[in-house]
Amino acid sequence: MDGETVYTGKLQPGETIEGITLDKPLAAGDYEALVVITVKDAAGETIMTTRVPVTMSVAAE
Repeated sequence: MDGETVYTGKLQPGETIEGITLDKPLAAGDYEALVVITVKDAAGETIMTTRVPVTMSVAAE
């Protein structure tokens, strides 16, 4: 996965993500990943960006 984007989504204030469908299929297993969160204002200008390391678990289909 080195540097590949496997999911992109948008949330409105107050929304949460419970599960996702990946943009690129991965074999079942656990992957170290980096979540990049970008907060934008009403005009679409970036207010802040943060990166959070996570372990992503991919279930077998």
